[in-house]
Amino acid sequence: MSAPLPCTKFSAPKPTGVTPSLATPVDTVSPLLSNSEPQFLSVNVSQYIPKGGEAKGGIEITTAFPKSRKEAVELDTMYGGPIWRLVGNVLEFEAENKPLSDEAVHDLLEKYWHAYRILCDQNKITPVSQAAIEDAFNDQRKRRKVPSGVSPVKWAVDRARSEPLPLEADRYREDEPRRLLVAACWHLATLNGNQNRFFLSCRDLEEHLGFHGHSKWATILQQFCSSRPPILREVSKGRQFTPKGSKASEYEFLVGTDASHARLSIEAHAVTHRIE
Repeated sequence: MSAPLPCTKFSAPKPTGVTPSLATPVDTVSPLLSNSEPQFLSVNVSQYIPKGGEAKGGIEITTAFPKSRKEAVELDTMYGGPIWRLVGNVLEFEAENKPLSDEAVHDLLEKYWHAYRILCDQNKITPVSQAAIEDAFNDQRKRRKVPSGVSPVKWAVDRARSEPLPLEADRYREDEPRRLLVAACWHLATLNGNQNRFFLSCRDLEEHLGFHGHSKWATILQQFCSSRPPILREVSKGRQFTPKGSKASEYEFLVGTDASHARLSIEAHAVTHRIE
């Protein structure tokens, strides 16, 4: 594989009437390698700082730009695309500052689109419209719950400790570790739309939930998969060594499916028994 080209000064003419005035000028490009593209040029932008008022830091832009041709074309991919990352960066900023006004959001997306269009011109890609970016951002902002830089497991554990517990946790009302684990899994299952699936590392449970070491948590998760009715289904088993590092196991929370149907069946049987 040939070495990446050195960064070069961005000299392509900007579209008439367009001035991407971000916190860091959009004036350089840097080559990035991807699996599907030998080279993909990415606009080098660091932060966006809303006008007016005092703010800690800014909203990260670089990580929210497409990193491959596929991402540039499928910009609005849910639960992992560039707009999803942009929403996460906005949530991270708002966690330290006040929420962005509608005007600030419009200004951010306008500047994002200008830089995105330059990126597409450089890579000979037809860009989506600014209106399409705004629609995708508004939709995904309603769906994303965890800011960038925050562990989903920590987010779920915090809510398990502070919010009402799901019905599936009733069985463990006298067992706090298992009760909180059920609730944490329930919250994790809400992060990926209607799939009810999530990745969970036992070492993350050891760090954020406490009570037990990772080996004990692994045992309890397997017991949840074998309980009657089952609470979890193991979709794929984690691996410690992969080309990209360790990979957590993937689980499906059986809310609304096996667990709920079994609970309803038990309740119906109890009612019938009382009537008889």
